[in-house]
Amino acid sequence: MLNAKEYYNIFSKKYDYSGNIGYLPAIDRIDSDIIIEYARGKNALEVGCGTGLIMEKIKGDVREICGIDISPNMLAKARARNLNVIEGSALDMPFEDNTFDVSYSLKVLPHIKEIKKAISEMVRVTKSNGNIVLEFYNPISLRGIRLLIRYYLFPLKINNNVTEADLFNRIDSPWRIKKYLPDNVEIVDTRGVMIFALLPFLYRVPIISGALIAIERIFQKSFLKYFGGFYIVIVRKK
Repeated sequence: MLNAKEYYNIFSKKYDYSGNIGYLPAIDRIDSDIIIEYARGKNALEVGCGTGLIMEKIKGDVREICGIDISPNMLAKARARNLNVIEGSALDMPFEDNTFDVSYSLKVLPHIKEIKKAISEMVRVTKSNGNIVLEFYNPISLRGIRLLIRYYLFPLKINNNVTEADLFNRIDSPWRIKKYLPDNVEIVDTRGVMIFALLPFLYRVPIISGALIAIERIFQKSFLKYFGGFYIVIVRKK
């Protein structure tokens, strides 16, 4: 198993994607809307910013935005987008306490073994009464089932020598996540993303993709959120 830095330096060659149509761009659109809801007009930090796809989507809605990532190859692509990013670990971020109004992490925490430490670091650098947005992979979802089958039986190849199974991966039920949170935060909101992603290829059809995204936005706060492929927890620092 590779460490995260090695894996993402290799993965960076094929990670980036463009356009607004497709399964991955649809996830980013929904995630971005949620981040903007909490970060509009504020100073925000993205932990695990990768190539800066989310930062680029929300930069016009926030006052300032900074990204941190462990992979220099990923960050090179983010800098090509003229984004403010630095190299560093989510477990030991080079920021003072209470620096940001909002911090968020998307599709990153499931790949960190020391998840409690990573979340505590995000809380540390966020101001009191600020929000921290955390995204997890949800096992009680169609995506979660597909992910488990694919990960253990048919892992995607990153190159000739590396597959996605070479990266640490965790899947946490919504009820388990509370155990990872420090005592100085309280949950203020939860969302489900990709609740209706039965057939991901449908997101390649513009009209269908737009309709599915609209439906996702309607139901992301409902009871169906517990069955989303991604489960988002928003906490407030006391």
